Amino acid sequence: MKVQAVLVAVVFAFLLCDSTYARKLKKSKKQKQQVPVEIPPEPVAVPFEEPVVQQEFPGENIEENLVENEVKTEEVDLCATKRCGAGKVCEVVNGLAECVCVPSCPQESDLRRKVCTNHNETWNSDCEVYQMRCLCDHNSESCKGEHYKHVHIDYYGPCKQLPTCLEDEMADFPRRMREWLFNIMRDMADRRELSDYYLKMEREAENNYTRKWTNSAIWKWCDLDEHPHDR
Repeated sequence: MKVQAVLVAVVFAFLLCDSTYARKLKKSKKQKQQVPVEIPPEPVAVPFEEPVVQQEFPGENIEENLVENEVKTEEVDLCATKRCGAGKVCEVVNGLAECVCVPSCPQESDLRRKVCTNHNETWNSDCEVYQMRCLCDHNSESCKGEHYKHVHIDYYGPCKQLPTCLEDEMADFPRRMREWLFNIMRDMADRRELSDYYLKMEREAENNYTRKWTNSAIWKWCDLDEHPHDR
């Protein structure tokens, strides 16, 4: 009897475990069936559109191109590399950079700005001297005389009024002139600024006192006598 009771208890426990396992297995299968499956969306067809090509007709943008070219031309400074001498400024004439005479000079009130020319004339500024020389070189109606083609500045400041020489000073002038000429000739010889011919004459005058005045006078005369214009 005891053996039968044990067997019945074992069978009952086995059946109970098998029933519990079956329920769990059924529940697991049911959960798997309930998992949603994601379906990828179908591709949407995009209609093809041909690109619109804008046709350009000749002469349609001529005005715009002309305006752009004018702007580019104005941006280029034609006078940037043009160099003009004293008394001249650069101006663009017919699309070309040219040197023209200074139209006007500033008014100077400082006496130190005045200049004395080789004509012993006092000018308000060096600008006016160079302006006049430019006007005469171009044969302008504003030129005050042909001799101003070669006007140049002797020194800055008003021209000095030289007093009349005394009789003794005039009598001593030839000697002073000879001394001055020879001193200039000797200084230029020391600086090697004389030609070989005149350098030889200077060395001769150093050794022969009688040739001192003659050689210096000959050198200066030939120095001033130049072709085509004398100095």
